[in-house]
Amino acid sequence: RRILAFPYPVDGFYYSAFFALLLKLVGELSLPTAQWVWGLLQVALAAALAVIPIRGWLKLAGWRLVLYVLLFATSIPLLHNFKWGQVSVLVTLSVLASLQAHGSRRDTAAGIWLAFGVAIKYYVAWFVFYYLIRRQWRVLLAFSAAVIGFLVVVPSLVLGPVVTYQFHREAYDNLAAASSLIAQDW
Repeated sequence: RRILAFPYPVDGFYYSAFFALLLKLVGELSLPTAQWVWGLLQVALAAALAVIPIRGWLKLAGWRLVLYVLLFATSIPLLHNFKWGQVSVLVTLSVLASLQAHGSRRDTAAGIWLAFGVAIKYYVAWFVFYYLIRRQWRVLLAFSAAVIGFLVVVPSLVLGPVVTYQFHREAYDNLAAASSLIAQDW
């Protein structure tokens, strides 16, 4: 909510300035409205996450489809997403959308989707090795440009380059301070 007035991450915020700017849109709403909007967004994202594998890779029908939906709907990561308002579904969706776009020969979109995931949670960058090993240069070029756009250009245009750097530095410091706790949290 306060990113523009006080452009530094609050304690426990481990994400990018770009994602903070996106969250500001929800943060401007009253708490009950923001909870409803975030909840509806979570449902929509979960539905998309459930559908992509069915439409793209899994050929399921009958009892197998019912079993898939049951396992998906009761998976711990999905339930955690709903209980605590996590962003794991959004991050996972960005990786799957990248793979699906690449499979449809939309390399630019594949790179942008992966970069969007990185702009939320940095560890998504590990998935770039898939494209690197496969020598998918167009995906990697789009990814690189989009990462720079999401993590540097957009926040720098809104907050300024120095403040963007400081924001990312403090978010990194927050993450480093909590890393031992995070490593022990199953």
